[in-house]
This record gives sequence, structure tokens and C-alpha cells, in this order.
Amino acid sequence: MVVAAAAGERTALAWQRTGWTALGAGALVLHAAPGGPGAVAGVMLLVSGVLCSAVVAPSRMRRLRAASMTGRAVAVPAVVATVTAVVVLVGVLAVTTMLLPAAR
Repeated sequence: MVVAAAAGERTALAWQRTGWTALGAGALVLHAAPGGPGAVAGVMLLVSGVLCSAVVAPSRMRRLRAASMTGRAVAVPAVVATVTAVVVLVGVLAVTTMLLPAAR
């Protein structure tokens, strides 16, 4: 039971770290490329950071805590795959946006 609780806390903290990283990256992108696609990428990173930190992390912790009480497993590969795809796509958009002005 203690091991399952620790795993839930580690999972929640990992989602929070991901969210804070996305928030920081979004702020950097907005600062470096404030207009056009840079603003879109920055805002998308900020929104994904808030979602990871404020929605996904607490939700996953509650689900893992409930699952540990009942003894069932909680695996949601679709959530992980979706968040990974969004972060990678927004990251590619952000890097592309920041590199375009340097090429001109």
C-alpha cells in the first residue's frame, strides 16, 4: 500500500514537472518570438502546461490512489501518447518559429 501511494505521488510530481517545463518553454517562446506562429506556439505551450499541472497531475494521483485501495491497475496509454504528441508538435513548431527569423 505504501509503495502504491509513493508511485502515485511520483506520477503526480512527474506530470507537474512536465507542466512547469511547458510553462517555462511557453514563456520563453513568447518572449523570443512574440508575433505570428511564435505566439501560437507559446500560448499552446502555456495551455498544455496548465493542463498538465492543474488537471492531469491531480487526476492521475486520485486515480492511482483509488486503484491502490481496490488493488486494480491503472494504465492510460492514450493520455500519455496524446500529451507526448502535443508537446512534441508544439515543441517542433516553437523551434521552427524561433529559427525562421534567424534565417532571414
